[in-house]
Amino acid sequence: ELFPNPVEDELTIQVEGPYTSIRINIIDLCGREILSQELTNKHQKVDLSNLPSGIYFYTLTTNEGTITKKMLLNAKQ
Repeated sequence: ELFPNPVEDELTIQVEGPYTSIRINIIDLCGREILSQELTNKHQKVDLSNLPSGIYFYTLTTNEGTITKKMLLNAKQ
């Protein structure tokens, strides 16, 4: 689970399950990878304050598979 959506500055990731590895990738609408981060625990915050407002996709990859979803970023000015 990723929240909130829309995001302002910080994305919270909460994962349930016996995963041995968790990685998040943030991708812009042009397909460029903006952020790639290995998560060190199952409840973690990711700082997005350096990104401009817009629509992004996030990919969450675990040892059991990958999900991709859309995310709206409303950056604080």
